[in-house]
Amino acid sequence: MRRPDHPRLRNPPVTRPEEIGVPPPARPYQGQPAGLVTRFAAAVIDFLVAFAITLALYLGAIGCRFILHPRTFHWPQDATWGMPLVGAVVAVLYLAAGWSTSGRTIGGSMFGLRVVSAREHRLGGVRATLRAMLYVLFPLGLFWVVVSRHNRSVQDLVLRTEVAYDWSTRPDWSHRPAH
Repeated sequence: MRRPDHPRLRNPPVTRPEEIGVPPPARPYQGQPAGLVTRFAAAVIDFLVAFAITLALYLGAIGCRFILHPRTFHWPQDATWGMPLVGAVVAVLYLAAGWSTSGRTIGGSMFGLRVVSAREHRLGGVRATLRAMLYVLFPLGLFWVVVSRHNRSVQDLVLRTEVAYDWSTRPDWSHRPAH
């Protein structure tokens, strides 16, 4: 039997309750601010999810239109500004829902990221919605992470939020949401 401090031990034992469910290679990063590459990759996944939702809504609306008026049906020609606007609204709702409930979106979950207030509380609905609106309206704000000492984006600075590595499955939400 090996000792827990043996150098050849690949998976160190879980010593703290907050490490339960955290993959062993990720334990040193647990709670650390997330960097640009991880946040950008999660944002790409979230964009694809919002795009898929928007596309499903668009095709669903066209399908309903076809069912209601099959003889006079034709594909819409005037979706130039409507679809990007619908896509932006879908993205804001999707991001706000994830950040205000679990602190994660699908992209964030895939990369072990959680969005919290600067005091590490869950974001309230208002702050999560404002953050989502800023991300959709000014996505380049994410790149401020490169020059920030604490890996914060413009959106994080404006709304006093942070994105940290957090692979735990059940965060301590005993605190009230920060507004």
